[in-house]
Amino acid sequence: MGNKSTATVPVNKKRFMEVLKLRKCSIRKLGDAYDEIERTEKTIRRYLDKGEMPPDLLDKIAKFLNVHPDYLSGVYDAKADRIEDAYLHSLFHSSINPEKYPYLLKARRFYTF
Repeated sequence: MGNKSTATVPVNKKRFMEVLKLRKCSIRKLGDAYDEIERTEKTIRRYLDKGEMPPDLLDKIAKFLNVHPDYLSGVYDAKADRIEDAYLHSLFHSSINPEKYPYLLKARRFYTF
């Protein structure tokens, strides 16, 4: 039978590690929170090294760290990279901060009327 391929989304390791540091957390602590995240430390490290992970895992980690999953996946960095003006590009990059993108934003988008 073997391994099944599952859908994955990209993960920005730099942003991921930045959020861990800000939240005074570590990959080991994520693995210890197995009841919430449902993956081991080793599995999380493997996905981070690949630069991608299943969307459900990204969402659980984002919720645990209280940051929007798009922040961890680098969506905001990709948007900043599309800005051609050098000043605006650097301004937008410098304003990307995990505090501006809490997990609550995801919940709000889901429940908008």
